[in-house]
Amino acid sequence: MLALPLALLASKIACRSDLDCSLNGLCTDGACVCDVPWGGARCQTLLLAAGREGVGGIPLAAYHGDSLNATSWGASVLHAPEDGRYYMWVAAMTNKCPLADWMTNSEVHLAVSDEPLGPFAKIRTLVSPWAHNPQTIRAPDATVASGHAYVLFTLGDGKNYHGDPKVCDGRSPAPPMPPVPPPPWVVKPCRFGPPHGQHSWAGCMVANFTLFWSETPAGKWREHTAQILDWPVHHTGRPWDYGPYGNWNPAPIVHPNGTIFVQVRASSSFRLRYTS
Repeated sequence: MLALPLALLASKIACRSDLDCSLNGLCTDGACVCDVPWGGARCQTLLLAAGREGVGGIPLAAYHGDSLNATSWGASVLHAPEDGRYYMWVAAMTNKCPLADWMTNSEVHLAVSDEPLGPFAKIRTLVSPWAHNPQTIRAPDATVASGHAYVLFTLGDGKNYHGDPKVCDGRSPAPPMPPVPPPPWVVKPCRFGPPHGQHSWAGCMVANFTLFWSETPAGKWREHTAQILDWPVHHTGRPWDYGPYGNWNPAPIVHPNGTIFVQVRASSSFRLRYTS
Protein backbone atom coordinates (compact mmCIF):
# COMPACT_ATOMS: atom_id res chain seq x y z
CA MET A 1 0.00 0.00 0.00
CA LEU A 2 2.95 2.34 0.59
CA ALA A 3 4.69 1.67 -2.72
CA LEU A 4 2.40 3.85 -4.84
CA PRO A 5 2.45 6.95 -2.59
CA LEU A 6 6.25 6.72 -2.28
CA ALA A 7 6.63 6.41 -6.02
CA LEU A 8 4.42 9.43 -6.59
CA LEU A 9 6.37 11.40 -4.00
CA ALA A 10 9.68 10.48 -5.61
CA SER A 11 8.45 11.57 -9.02
CA LYS A 12 7.67 15.05 -7.70
CA ILE A 13 11.02 15.54 -5.96
CA ALA A 14 13.65 16.68 -8.44
CA CYS A 15 16.53 16.61 -5.96
CA ARG A 16 17.58 15.49 -2.51
CA SER A 17 21.00 17.16 -2.47
CA ASP A 18 23.12 19.48 -4.58
CA LEU A 19 24.61 16.40 -6.23
CA ASP A 20 21.22 15.81 -7.85
CA CYS A 21 21.61 19.27 -9.41
CA SER A 22 24.80 18.22 -11.22
CA LEU A 23 26.75 20.59 -8.93
CA ASN A 24 25.50 23.36 -11.23
CA GLY A 25 22.94 24.68 -8.75
CA LEU A 26 21.44 24.28 -5.28
CA CYS A 27 18.79 21.80 -4.16
CA THR A 28 16.15 24.00 -2.49
CA ASP A 29 12.90 22.54 -1.12
CA GLY A 30 13.24 19.50 -3.36
CA ALA A 31 13.84 21.44 -6.57
CA CYS A 32 17.05 22.51 -8.30
CA VAL A 33 17.75 26.23 -8.47
CA CYS A 34 20.31 26.40 -11.26
CA ASP A 35 23.29 28.69 -11.58
CA VAL A 36 23.50 30.74 -14.76
CA PRO A 37 23.94 29.49 -17.49
CA TRP A 38 22.61 26.03 -16.51
CA GLY A 39 19.02 24.82 -16.82
CA GLY A 40 16.86 21.71 -16.72
CA ALA A 41 15.27 19.79 -13.86
CA ARG A 42 18.72 18.75 -12.64
CA CYS A 43 20.71 21.71 -14.02
CA GLN A 44 22.10 19.33 -16.59
CA THR A 45 21.63 21.55 -19.66
CA LEU A 46 24.11 24.27 -20.62
CA LEU A 47 22.13 27.19 -22.04
CA LEU A 48 24.51 28.63 -24.58
CA ALA A 49 24.05 32.20 -25.71
CA ALA A 50 26.26 34.59 -27.61
CA GLY A 51 27.95 37.48 -25.88
CA ARG A 52 25.82 40.21 -24.35
CA GLU A 53 22.51 38.45 -25.01
CA GLY A 54 23.37 35.96 -22.28
CA VAL A 55 20.97 34.13 -20.01
CA GLY A 56 18.97 35.71 -17.23
CA GLY A 57 20.42 39.11 -17.98
CA ILE A 58 24.00 37.93 -17.37
CA PRO A 59 26.24 38.08 -20.46
CA LEU A 60 28.34 35.06 -21.35
CA ALA A 61 31.78 34.96 -22.92
CA ALA A 62 31.48 33.68 -26.48
CA TYR A 63 34.01 32.77 -29.12
CA HIS A 64 33.05 31.34 -32.49
CA GLY A 65 36.46 31.12 -34.16
CA ASP A 66 36.41 31.01 -37.93
CA SER A 67 32.70 30.10 -38.18
CA LEU A 68 29.59 29.71 -36.02
CA ASN A 69 29.93 25.92 -35.95
CA ALA A 70 33.67 25.78 -35.29
CA THR A 71 34.78 23.87 -32.20
CA SER A 72 36.82 25.75 -29.60
CA TRP A 73 37.76 25.03 -25.99
CA GLY A 74 40.26 25.55 -23.17
CA ALA A 75 40.43 29.35 -23.20
CA SER A 76 42.91 31.32 -21.10
CA VAL A 77 41.93 34.98 -20.55
CA LEU A 78 44.07 37.83 -19.17
CA HIS A 79 43.46 41.54 -18.67
CA ALA A 80 46.19 43.61 -20.33
CA PRO A 81 47.03 46.78 -18.38
CA GLU A 82 48.84 48.08 -21.48
CA ASP A 83 45.56 48.84 -23.27
CA GLY A 84 42.85 47.82 -20.77
CA ARG A 85 41.45 45.08 -23.02
CA TYR A 86 40.87 41.38 -22.36
CA TYR A 87 42.76 38.83 -24.42
CA MET A 88 41.85 35.19 -24.95
CA TRP A 89 44.13 32.36 -26.03
CA VAL A 90 41.86 29.52 -27.10
CA ALA A 91 42.17 26.13 -28.81
CA ALA A 92 40.15 25.68 -32.00
CA MET A 93 39.71 23.19 -34.81
CA THR A 94 40.82 24.17 -38.29
CA ASN A 95 39.31 23.28 -41.68
CA LYS A 96 35.86 22.78 -40.07
CA CYS A 97 36.93 19.41 -38.71
CA PRO A 98 35.25 17.85 -35.65
CA LEU A 99 36.88 17.53 -32.27
CA ALA A 100 37.67 13.88 -33.04
CA ASP A 101 40.47 15.17 -35.32
CA TRP A 102 42.25 17.09 -32.55
CA MET A 103 45.44 15.07 -33.05
CA THR A 104 46.02 16.79 -36.40
CA ASN A 105 43.73 19.84 -36.61
CA SER A 106 43.95 21.69 -33.30
CA GLU A 107 45.48 25.16 -33.27
CA VAL A 108 45.63 28.18 -30.94
CA HIS A 109 43.82 31.45 -31.68
CA LEU A 110 44.29 34.89 -30.15
CA ALA A 111 41.07 36.87 -29.57
CA VAL A 112 40.17 40.13 -27.85
CA SER A 113 37.24 41.80 -26.09
CA ASP A 114 36.64 45.11 -24.33
CA GLU A 115 34.91 43.30 -21.46
CA PRO A 116 35.85 40.14 -19.53
CA LEU A 117 32.62 38.35 -20.46
CA GLY A 118 33.04 38.97 -24.17
CA PRO A 119 32.14 38.39 -26.88
CA PHE A 120 35.70 37.83 -28.10
CA ALA A 121 36.76 38.52 -31.69
CA LYS A 122 39.56 36.58 -33.34
CA ILE A 123 42.75 38.53 -34.04
CA ARG A 124 44.74 35.75 -35.69
CA THR A 125 45.91 32.16 -35.47
CA LEU A 126 48.84 32.25 -33.07
CA VAL A 127 50.05 28.62 -33.22
CA SER A 128 49.21 26.40 -36.19
CA PRO A 129 48.43 22.68 -35.89
CA TRP A 130 49.37 20.86 -33.88
CA ALA A 131 48.69 22.85 -30.67
CA HIS A 132 45.99 23.31 -28.04
CA ASN A 133 45.34 23.67 -24.26
CA PRO A 134 46.84 27.19 -24.20
CA GLN A 135 47.81 28.67 -20.84
CA THR A 136 49.16 32.23 -20.72
CA ILE A 137 50.79 34.14 -17.88
CA ARG A 138 52.04 37.71 -17.45
CA ALA A 139 55.45 37.23 -15.87
CA PRO A 140 58.21 39.56 -14.66
CA ASP A 141 60.89 40.07 -17.33
CA ALA A 142 63.70 42.55 -16.80
CA THR A 143 64.75 42.33 -20.46
CA VAL A 144 61.69 44.21 -21.78
CA ALA A 145 60.82 47.87 -21.26
CA SER A 146 57.55 47.24 -19.43
CA GLY A 147 59.18 44.83 -16.99
CA HIS A 148 56.69 42.09 -17.90
CA ALA A 149 56.18 39.64 -20.75
CA TYR A 150 53.28 37.45 -21.80
CA VAL A 151 54.30 33.78 -21.98
CA LEU A 152 52.16 31.18 -23.74
CA PHE A 153 52.47 27.48 -22.89
CA THR A 154 50.71 25.00 -25.17
CA LEU A 155 50.27 21.29 -25.73
CA GLY A 156 52.10 21.02 -29.04
CA ASP A 157 54.19 23.67 -30.73
CA GLY A 158 52.80 24.00 -34.25
CA LYS A 159 54.62 21.00 -35.75
CA ASN A 160 52.83 18.06 -37.40
CA TYR A 161 53.94 15.26 -35.10
CA HIS A 162 50.84 13.26 -36.10
CA GLY A 163 50.56 14.09 -39.79
CA ASP A 164 49.12 16.95 -41.83
CA PRO A 165 45.83 18.60 -40.82
CA LYS A 166 42.77 16.95 -42.33
CA VAL A 167 40.51 18.84 -44.72
CA CYS A 168 36.84 18.73 -43.71
CA ASP A 169 35.50 21.79 -45.54
CA GLY A 170 35.42 20.43 -49.09
CA ARG A 171 38.74 21.86 -50.25
CA SER A 172 41.40 19.69 -51.86
CA PRO A 173 44.02 18.60 -49.32
CA ALA A 174 47.56 19.85 -49.63
CA PRO A 175 50.30 17.40 -50.64
CA PRO A 176 51.17 15.26 -47.61
CA MET A 177 54.26 16.06 -45.59
CA PRO A 178 56.12 13.52 -43.46
CA PRO A 179 55.45 13.84 -39.73
CA VAL A 180 58.06 15.72 -37.73
CA PRO A 181 60.17 13.26 -35.72
CA PRO A 182 60.43 13.80 -31.97
CA PRO A 183 63.63 15.43 -30.71
CA PRO A 184 66.57 13.21 -29.74
CA TRP A 185 67.35 12.42 -26.12
CA VAL A 186 70.23 11.22 -23.96
CA VAL A 187 69.44 9.28 -20.79
CA LYS A 188 71.21 10.39 -17.61
CA PRO A 189 70.72 9.84 -13.87
CA CYS A 190 67.83 11.77 -12.33
CA ARG A 191 68.46 14.36 -9.65
CA PHE A 192 65.36 13.21 -7.80
CA GLY A 193 63.60 9.93 -7.17
CA PRO A 194 60.51 8.74 -9.03
CA PRO A 195 57.05 9.72 -7.74
CA HIS A 196 55.31 7.35 -5.38
CA GLY A 197 54.42 4.10 -7.09
CA GLN A 198 56.61 4.73 -10.14
CA HIS A 199 59.50 2.26 -10.35
CA SER A 200 59.93 1.88 -14.10
CA TRP A 201 62.18 4.84 -14.80
CA ALA A 202 65.43 4.26 -16.68
CA GLY A 203 66.66 7.74 -15.87
CA CYS A 204 66.07 11.29 -17.05
CA MET A 205 66.85 13.52 -20.02
CA VAL A 206 67.17 17.21 -20.77
CA ALA A 207 63.99 18.02 -22.69
CA ASN A 208 63.80 21.01 -25.01
CA PHE A 209 60.33 22.42 -25.58
CA THR A 210 58.85 25.45 -27.28
CA LEU A 211 56.95 28.27 -25.65
CA PHE A 212 55.85 31.61 -27.08
CA TRP A 213 56.23 35.12 -25.67
CA SER A 214 55.42 38.73 -26.46
CA GLU A 215 55.80 42.10 -24.75
CA THR A 216 52.09 42.79 -25.35
CA PRO A 217 49.22 40.44 -26.26
CA ALA A 218 48.58 42.12 -29.62
CA GLY A 219 52.27 42.55 -30.40
CA LYS A 220 54.80 40.32 -32.11
CA TRP A 221 54.95 36.79 -30.71
CA ARG A 222 58.25 34.92 -30.72
CA GLU A 223 59.21 31.30 -30.20
CA HIS A 224 61.55 30.42 -27.36
CA THR A 225 63.20 27.08 -26.65
CA ALA A 226 63.13 26.25 -22.95
CA GLN A 227 64.54 23.25 -21.13
CA ILE A 228 63.35 20.81 -18.49
CA LEU A 229 66.43 19.35 -16.84
CA ASP A 230 64.90 16.12 -15.54
CA TRP A 231 62.27 14.68 -17.86
CA PRO A 232 61.58 11.00 -17.00
CA VAL A 233 62.63 8.22 -19.37
CA HIS A 234 60.71 4.93 -19.32
CA HIS A 235 62.50 1.63 -18.70
CA THR A 236 62.08 0.88 -22.42
CA GLY A 237 64.48 3.75 -23.10
CA ARG A 238 61.84 6.13 -24.46
CA PRO A 239 60.69 9.35 -22.77
CA TRP A 240 57.23 9.55 -21.27
CA ASP A 241 54.76 10.85 -23.86
CA TYR A 242 55.67 12.10 -27.31
CA GLY A 243 56.33 15.10 -29.48
CA PRO A 244 57.44 18.33 -27.81
CA TYR A 245 58.30 17.01 -24.36
CA GLY A 246 57.21 19.32 -21.61
CA ASN A 247 54.34 20.83 -23.59
CA TRP A 248 51.87 18.25 -22.30
CA ASN A 249 48.92 19.94 -20.51
CA PRO A 250 51.03 22.72 -18.95
CA ALA A 251 49.70 24.69 -15.97
CA PRO A 252 51.97 27.70 -15.28
CA ILE A 253 51.63 29.88 -12.17
CA VAL A 254 53.54 33.05 -11.26
CA HIS A 255 54.47 33.19 -7.57
CA PRO A 256 54.41 36.64 -5.88
CA ASN A 257 58.21 36.47 -5.63
CA GLY A 258 58.47 36.15 -9.43
CA THR A 259 59.19 32.42 -9.58
CA ILE A 260 57.32 30.58 -12.34
CA PHE A 261 55.97 27.15 -11.42
CA VAL A 262 54.86 24.84 -14.23
CA GLN A 263 52.99 21.62 -13.59
CA VAL A 264 52.89 19.36 -16.62
CA ARG A 265 51.49 15.92 -17.36
CA ALA A 266 54.24 13.36 -17.93
CA SER A 267 52.15 10.18 -18.06
CA SER A 268 48.64 8.99 -17.36
CA SER A 269 49.41 8.40 -13.69
CA PHE A 270 51.49 11.31 -12.41
CA ARG A 271 52.47 14.91 -12.99
CA LEU A 272 55.77 16.74 -12.76
CA ARG A 273 56.37 20.24 -11.45
CA TYR A 274 59.17 22.52 -12.59
CA THR A 275 60.31 25.97 -11.56
CA SER A 276 62.04 28.75 -13.42
